Amino acid sequence: MSCYAGDLANKGTPSETMVWEKLFQLYKDDKEAILGYKDPSLGKSVDDTPSFIIISKQFGILLIDVIDDEFKHINNDDDDFWVMKDDQNIISRDDVNQNFIYEIENRFKQNKNIRKEYTNLKEKITTFIIFSQNDCYNDIKDINAFDERIKHYSKSVIDELEQEINLLKKDNGITEELYNEIISELDSTNVLNKSTNKPKANHLETMDDYIQKSLEYTFKLDDIQRAIAKQIPDGPQRIRGLAGTGKTVVLCMKAAIAHKMHPDYKILFVFNTKSMINEIKNNISKYYEKETQRGVNWDNLQVLHAWGGAELEGLYSKTCKDLGINRLAFSDVKRYKDGLESIYEDLLKNKDNLKEKYDLVLIDEAQDFPPSFFETIFYLTKEPKRIIWAYDEFQSLKDIRILEPEQMFGKKQNETFNIPNTLINGKYIGEIEKDYALKNSYRNPGYNLMVAHALALGLHRENGIIDALPDKNSWEAIGYQIEQPNKMVFKEGDHMIISRPQETCKNILSKLLADNNRDTTQLIEFKNYENHLQEIEGVANKINNLIKNEGIEPSQIFVITLDTKSSKKTLSALKDELLEKYDIKSIMPGYNYDTGQIFRDPGYITLTTPWKAKGNEANIVFVLNAQMAYTDTSYRNRNALFVSITRSRGWCYISGTGIALTKLSEEANCIIKNNLKFDFIYPDNNTLERNRKKIQQSDYIKEDKINELFDEYEDLLIDKLKNDPDLWEKIQKQIGQ
Repeated sequence: MSCYAGDLANKGTPSETMVWEKLFQLYKDDKEAILGYKDPSLGKSVDDTPSFIIISKQFGILLIDVIDDEFKHINNDDDDFWVMKDDQNIISRDDVNQNFIYEIENRFKQNKNIRKEYTNLKEKITTFIIFSQNDCYNDIKDINAFDERIKHYSKSVIDELEQEINLLKKDNGITEELYNEIISELDSTNVLNKSTNKPKANHLETMDDYIQKSLEYTFKLDDIQRAIAKQIPDGPQRIRGLAGTGKTVVLCMKAAIAHKMHPDYKILFVFNTKSMINEIKNNISKYYEKETQRGVNWDNLQVLHAWGGAELEGLYSKTCKDLGINRLAFSDVKRYKDGLESIYEDLLKNKDNLKEKYDLVLIDEAQDFPPSFFETIFYLTKEPKRIIWAYDEFQSLKDIRILEPEQMFGKKQNETFNIPNTLINGKYIGEIEKDYALKNSYRNPGYNLMVAHALALGLHRENGIIDALPDKNSWEAIGYQIEQPNKMVFKEGDHMIISRPQETCKNILSKLLADNNRDTTQLIEFKNYENHLQEIEGVANKINNLIKNEGIEPSQIFVITLDTKSSKKTLSALKDELLEKYDIKSIMPGYNYDTGQIFRDPGYITLTTPWKAKGNEANIVFVLNAQMAYTDTSYRNRNALFVSITRSRGWCYISGTGIALTKLSEEANCIIKNNLKFDFIYPDNNTLERNRKKIQQSDYIKEDKINELFDEYEDLLIDKLKNDPDLWEKIQKQIGQ
């Protein structure tokens, strides 16, 4: 049984805790059931939600309400009220629970995938009420006079509850598909499905048919995601996993649920990629509004970019304003290796004046933030420091090993760590994990993900492996399975065979293709052109075919160039080719959208670079100038290729020129030759250390930003140099001329 204790640690009564522990022990081995405390709430308030809800393939739906108050008798004048010992009237829990049942039935009737089973399912809802305290004061005659449809038990006879539940155990005729649909309807996660409102295709013919069918199943919360999203820890919590494992969606749900449970909480959701802000706020709004039937209070639930800008408020600028200090601009810190680190280090000069203002902080894209940022967050968060950070494992070759809390959150004056590593070991009350690893990939088809990893690490590279995860646990944490060798830590000369189990690949596009006798390895296609002009023409023609003949919506196509030094020139040429020859419109975020907040626009192709695309996803991805991933000795473009491929929910087209592109495609083809497995010899540590040092010295993200700035302001820069001889002389001295 999957158990979601929610806010039991903070709001549960002793009796509810006792019943929780009893239910957990009784049914923990039932793999096809979930148990939630005050969950799913179906949009009801805490007071109008039964203490425990069990959704089970065997038992159906069980509502178990625990009554702690001392019951006296039923109001003789009005059966809708109970009289408690202090003569106070409370609304009958019978009526409260019956209203909850009505809401379940309404949701079943409104869901077209459940509606046909409605008559059968409504018979599978059972309610139990447990009088858990002071039952010697309860009049058994009054209790027996209650509605016969409701089962009632006192604390002294809780064992009878087990017997009654077990009597319900039978084959309820609930299929796996229906069971998942019931859960996603009752916990409202179906509002976050990525599938469009297009009519379902009866036959899978076009590429869009396959993609839309796969998206119907792609977002069904798994047990780990649901456990993360629905529970509020009583302290720090880490969430880690590959890009595309659902971390952003889980954090959005967690923010909405915490906002519902604790409307007075000051909650912060902070992120790094500016273009993500609309998706984050939309996800929070959709889930919260379905659960509560009202809008989000954005004053209490703040969604802030880590830095901000002229038109986008950020945590940094907001904190500077609160402190009454001037904020630094990009121009003030551009000479430093990491501008984000510099501004927060400057902010920490005022850390004695930072005030604890947030009850809960959720951090997305944690791998992008420096220690000074996390230390600032620590000082801004109230005890017990409910700081939840979602970390992309293997987002780049620079950080295939994640930082631990002691490396992130700083130290106290006595040199002890603000958050020791041990603080995220074990569990909180209610079986809430302190450190979650998400293994299941929802975004990428399994083949796409394996190709991306193989190319990034150079696992089948002609000139030797670039890097490799050193132990079994590290591979398994990102969803792989070590077939050989049978050991925990690897050494030079080990013959490695690694596969990716089907159960960690939740994108079912590959399965749909295989079931219809289509080649799944065509999800990634390499195309070698004679020159760059032919590449532009070929990609434009392919895009036109996808839109006209395969039903692909233009905004679900990303084109990413690895040649960031000439990105504006390359993307502008493609933009013109698409418009002039095929009447297809496109946008270039950051070039023709100043704020960078708009990354996708209905009816428009998105033309971009790897680091601008990070955090976003599309059904179809094109990667231009991919030969640079092979020729680049700093490996930065292999990392850029990894980021680009992992944007794809469906097909990925990789193109370039020359023998380098051929060599790159041969590396990818090794996976097919090895029956969709990695097969390599583990390299020596000296080689790995040299490669890692080279990678750490390559500041590719900042270099890309400089290239993009040059593309955007090239004419202004040249004009500046012509009219400023002192600047030109300074540049010449810097480069030794």
